[in-house]
Amino acid sequence: MSAIDFENLDTWPDEFRSLLESEDEQLKGYFDRRDEIEKLQRKDVAARVNPPNNPYKDHRRRVIQRSYSILKGQHLACWHCTRLLDHELHEVRKNGLLPLTPKLVETRLERAVRYGHLTQEIADRLRCQEVSADTSRRDRVCFVNERSILTYEGDVICLLSYWGGEAVYGPIQLDPLLQEVSSIGKATILHCSVPLDDLSLFNEQEDGLDIAERLINRYFVSKGYPVHDIASLETSKRSAMPASMIVEVCQSGDAKFEELTECSNWGARV
Repeated sequence: MSAIDFENLDTWPDEFRSLLESEDEQLKGYFDRRDEIEKLQRKDVAARVNPPNNPYKDHRRRVIQRSYSILKGQHLACWHCTRLLDHELHEVRKNGLLPLTPKLVETRLERAVRYGHLTQEIADRLRCQEVSADTSRRDRVCFVNERSILTYEGDVICLLSYWGGEAVYGPIQLDPLLQEVSSIGKATILHCSVPLDDLSLFNEQEDGLDIAERLINRYFVSKGYPVHDIASLETSKRSAMPASMIVEVCQSGDAKFEELTECSNWGARV
């Protein structure tokens, strides 16, 4: 099944685009009225206590419900940025990606020592500082869903430059240990096709919007309409992702990796 590319409306289901086109004026009415209400509330305390009615609110809710039905069963294009050792890449190709857990970090450290990439001393020091038990990414496989983000050096450079993931390299940003995890592995981007039903917004408390609503916002932004809601997308999967969902593996030095990242223009090298 072809996947929805968040930034490319041509990949969206025809039925979904037709729905948004047919509801264009009603949805714009919702956004316009909501902005008017928010502007009023900044000046009027009473409007904050008893918000004025948005007559388009119920209609918008019905459109979202119809969107759920249309999008059910669809796949979303996802990119996972990481740094992998050769044996890890083999494992990912065979078994897919596992959610972040303390056990996963322990296994990676143990095997990095076994295959000669880290000394036992360095692994023990990394083990003492890693934060997989506490990070917001625990129990998730995390994805970028906007291909253009891959070209922004500041957004992905750490993920691609340091082995072990944020749980390992995050706590040692100012520690000489950082050199140890930057000297092993290879920058890797996994292009995946994941069922929308398996995904949730990475920061689920961010603004109360779900993936269908983000797609609707993206639609209007792409048409040049000033939607003030978030129209970007970062998702996660709260279970293992099988290898069958991997579309392509791209590593630094590959032409496809350069095409995705344009990293030859970056200040740093990966």
